[in-house]
Order: sequence, then structure tokens, then C-alpha cells
Amino acid sequence: MKKLFLFFLFLTIAFVVIKCSDNSKDDSEANGKETSANFEKRYGIKSGKIEYEISGSQVGTKSLYFDK
Repeated sequence: MKKLFLFFLFLTIAFVVIKCSDNSKDDSEANGKETSANFEKRYGIKSGKIEYEISGSQVGTKSLYFDK
């Protein structure tokens, strides 16, 4: 009975992993090459700065700058 339960649990997990995989990526994302023109077109921004606070085992602030 325990083996049957583990078998069905394995099948369920395998089914979920297969169905949740993202196969609908476009060519630029599939090749790992996101051009700045595509990024600007998609999000409408050229550059920016993101500041955030870190809490937990480490505390502080971080800044992230991006440009094209």
C-alpha cells in the first residue's frame, strides 16, 4: 500500500513539473539575449535606479542602477 502511494505521489509531482514548465518563451529569451531595444519596448524605460532595504540575518540598503 505504501509503495502504491509513493508511486502515485511520484506521478503527480512529475505531471506538475512537466505542466508547469514554460515552453512559450520567445527567441530572445530562449537564447538568453535580451536586447536593450526589446527591453525598452517592453517596459517603456531606458534607465533607472532601484533602492531597497534588506532585513533579516543581514540588515542594510542596496541600490541597483541600470541603463540600456
